[in-house]
Amino acid sequence: SMAEEPVAPSELLLRYRRFDNEGRLQTAPKRITGIPPECTVGELQQLVRESLNISPRQPVELLHWGRLLEPTLLLKNCSLSTHSELEVIARPRLQASAFTQGEPVKRVRLVSTKLQDGFTIDELFEEATVLDLKKLVQAHFAKNVTYFAQNKSAGDERSGTMAVDACDQLVSLGSAGAKKGVL
Repeated sequence: SMAEEPVAPSELLLRYRRFDNEGRLQTAPKRITGIPPECTVGELQQLVRESLNISPRQPVELLHWGRLLEPTLLLKNCSLSTHSELEVIARPRLQASAFTQGEPVKRVRLVSTKLQDGFTIDELFEEATVLDLKKLVQAHFAKNVTYFAQNKSAGDERSGTMAVDACDQLVSLGSAGAKKGVL
């Protein structure tokens, strides 16, 4: 018997990670419908950008069960069925000038939704490795006392505590005479 011609999915479920209003990373599901039968992965990436309001200059990757979908492939050749789930990854654009011209990176600015304020590491040297960068970050936190929540905790209105997620930064607002253990 002859093998059946693969069929492109007409509808897909997208899982897109974005930051909510409080700055926490959330996974937002979005259904995309009306996909043309001869659609390529690259054309789907454009539909995803329009649907999720992602800048056309921002690189977007689509993954199915952890497998990166190549932009030149037709959707029908990607083993996707209608209602398959794709993970959308919007990569930050890199400043191309320093990397393409071979200039060494001399400073790194670290910013996270888990930190109250970002910080800059200026002590990078030309042959710095990722391990060197990790050591410099650790030294920064050793010099500048920073508290992070160890576990997720629900808030309690009666005691006046707020909800925190694991790794949220806690900032001491009290003076040196504040109660021990209270931030």
